[in-house]
Amino acid sequence: MHNFANEKTVDLVTYRKNGRAVSTPVWCAAVGTTLYAFSNGAAGKVKRLRNGSRAQLAPCTNAGKPTGEYIDAQAFLVSDTTERERALAAFPGKYGLVFHVLSFFGRLSGRRRNWVVIRIELAD
Repeated sequence: MHNFANEKTVDLVTYRKNGRAVSTPVWCAAVGTTLYAFSNGAAGKVKRLRNGSRAQLAPCTNAGKPTGEYIDAQAFLVSDTTERERALAAFPGKYGLVFHVLSFFGRLSGRRRNWVVIRIELAD
């Protein structure tokens, strides 16, 4: 099975109510064996995950072009504050200055408080 924790960007595929797949490139970081992503709470992928946890994951370029095979997964919106903070704490170590700048401007604009953490569980 692919080690997605080493990937800078992954293609997270979520599904609309009508079953249509929608691909979105996201950053991911691991806490132990659990993989996390984050997004604005108003983003389409978050809305789709509120309707169902079915997902797929593949390594991809920053532009979203898949570079490997898709793996079936389940993706869940994290509501627990402790888990959310632990997950977000993993991103600076992986993305460094870029994450710090994104986070800084997110705080300034008020958008960071709207960030939603997504827990991704790969199928066995």
